[in-house]
Amino acid sequence: MFKSRFAFLVAVTVHAIGMMFLTYAWLNLPYSYESESNIMAATNILKNVVLAAEEKPSPDSLLFINVSYDKMLIPRVDSEGFESGNVAITDRAALTRFLTIINETRQYRFVILDVFFEDSTVQDSALQAAINNSKSLILPYHFDGGETRLKSFIHGWSGLADYSADFGAFLKYTFLQHDTCRTVPLLLYKKFNNGYLQKMGPFYTSQGHLALNALTLDFSIRPYDVFANDGSGFNSVHLCELMNAPPDFIQSIVKGKMIVMGDFMDRDLHPTLYGTMAGPLIQINAYLALVNGDQLLRWPVLWFIFGCYLIISWFLFSDTVVISNRWLLKIRNSKWGGLIFDFLKYALVLVLINIFSYLLFDVHLNVLIMGIYIVVVEYIVSWWKERSQKKHNKAS
Repeated sequence: MFKSRFAFLVAVTVHAIGMMFLTYAWLNLPYSYESESNIMAATNILKNVVLAAEEKPSPDSLLFINVSYDKMLIPRVDSEGFESGNVAITDRAALTRFLTIINETRQYRFVILDVFFEDSTVQDSALQAAINNSKSLILPYHFDGGETRLKSFIHGWSGLADYSADFGAFLKYTFLQHDTCRTVPLLLYKKFNNGYLQKMGPFYTSQGHLALNALTLDFSIRPYDVFANDGSGFNSVHLCELMNAPPDFIQSIVKGKMIVMGDFMDRDLHPTLYGTMAGPLIQINAYLALVNGDQLLRWPVLWFIFGCYLIISWFLFSDTVVISNRWLLKIRNSKWGGLIFDFLKYALVLVLINIFSYLLFDVHLNVLIMGIYIVVVEYIVSWWKERSQKKHNKAS
């Protein structure tokens, strides 16, 4: 197939680099195959739960406040403008009182108020004033599923809080969406860690490194870490309970904390690798992932990927016979068995690459789809070799 050893080495190298570009493009998409999700879940549990190799943030650095049980009733208005009963929304008065109390000292680090104010109430002006007086309080905003931003009746510093579900479950968090829309974690990362993630053509960079924009989160903080009945884990409290405490106590427990407020128990719940996860937990875990540098693709992992793809490319373009077992060769040479066998062969290799890249570098290489590409390339190479052989036979 190749006239010289040099041409063979060039083809192998170029193909390996091409596979790296395809892999990078695939990793930055906000979804993956369901089988890849299962593999990632297994490797996450192996490393973080069984081997206990994860590092959790200090429990004293965070305070989680659930607003699920703090409701107020407002009139429900139908499409014709007529009232038709009432609807329960997050209690604006409780939020206003809490923010007013903590703003007297302003000794907290920041507040993620993961509540979208899509309804108008008579208490909005008081809540707006409390938010305006807050230090580093960030609100979410959402799109309608397209390019239209949904209206909120409370305004302030805000970041996009949309994320997509993959086969019905949340898997990857995309930090920079629609090319220019920064999410809540990304804005916090920029303000408090002097960090960035920016798009340069087809690539993303962060802190001087190639980076991933769509990231599979490890979830260093999980549902069982908050609101535990035994009081273990991270500081967490329901807003309705906190409102019964004196102001000086409230001010003391928020001192120096990253405060995460939102619905942890009712509606804002999403299936993930670690079970059902509240939206506010997804946001803070995405921020902590950025702080930890999980989005960075440093040189060791890039060399690892290149080395793996170099080996695969070598076997694709060479005449090396890997399979010698008679039974396996019979399956390999059958019409459909060969296609299935080749895919499973490379799928196994890619699964092992994913496992080792995560165990060694904390990077999920959910690249099973590359198995289809490799099989197609292998069949093209085989066809080319047969064609070249037939030409050679005719010539001789």
